[in-house]
Amino acid sequence: ISDEPLRLTAGVNRQSMKTLTLRKKLMVGFGSLLFMLLAMGMVAYYSVGELADTSKQVDTIMSKKDMASQIEAAVEKQSTGERGFLLGGKEDLLKHDEEGKKQYSENMEKLEKLLIYEEGKRIFGEIHSSYKDFRSFSDREIELRRQDKEKEAEAVLFSPEMTQARSALRQAVADMSAFQDKLRVEVLNKQDAVESRSRMLTILLAIAGIGIGLGIATLIMRSITEGMNHMVEMIEEVAANNLAVDDLEIYSQDEIGRAGTALNGMKNNLRGIIESIAGTAEHVASASEEISSSATQQAQSATTQNDQTTQVATAMQEM
Repeated sequence: ISDEPLRLTAGVNRQSMKTLTLRKKLMVGFGSLLFMLLAMGMVAYYSVGELADTSKQVDTIMSKKDMASQIEAAVEKQSTGERGFLLGGKEDLLKHDEEGKKQYSENMEKLEKLLIYEEGKRIFGEIHSSYKDFRSFSDREIELRRQDKEKEAEAVLFSPEMTQARSALRQAVADMSAFQDKLRVEVLNKQDAVESRSRMLTILLAIAGIGIGLGIATLIMRSITEGMNHMVEMIEEVAANNLAVDDLEIYSQDEIGRAGTALNGMKNNLRGIIESIAGTAEHVASASEEISSSATQQAQSATTQNDQTTQVATAMQEM
């Protein structure tokens, strides 16, 4: 029961192939192969595009993670500069603080342009808010140290509020790095899925192409070789002076079918000519027999007349 649809499909395909010309059959065969190659090319093209997109996403994620690391480094640089200024009281020591603020601003500006997910934007807001609190305490500390209020500045630096602001900032930066790691894992999993799907589609298309190509090639070869074999058999019979061979059964409408029809007509016309010549020869033979019989009768009459003439001559001589 399960093989019945396949047999019906094969029968329909063979019936369809019989109605096509040889050119169309070849076009169908090569067209099918070209279609499968085109499908494989399209799959490869889109797969390469998806892989390129995922690779680009991975690069972007790694850039954002690097920016988060740069932000953390910038905060540490600012903390180092502030502590040095607190201990030494020299303005030159605040150069690290200024460099850290510049580094922080540049990386935050770049990072904000690359954020597309709401979670990332939320963490970015936490970093910005925590940094404002951190800078508020840092600027207050620097201002107190410039006023030579070293103890007050030290109290601000080691106050619970400053510690909490610094911890919140570090935690927000760590959350940003963790979020980017999570995105990177998701993108890599997507990349693996794309590679697996592309590989599977390519294998399936290759198998389908081979199956369709073999099927169509078999149908075309069978439709050509069967007709040619029957035609060769008839030609051999005709060459052996057998014009009574049966006509070829024509199953297709292609060039092979038309050639078989023409060969049937040639054989039948040749047989008709031979039969006509044979009939004419029989008529000629019959007429020849009639002429020969008439000549024999005339000879017998001449002999009789000769005998009679001899008798008359004898009688006249006797008289």
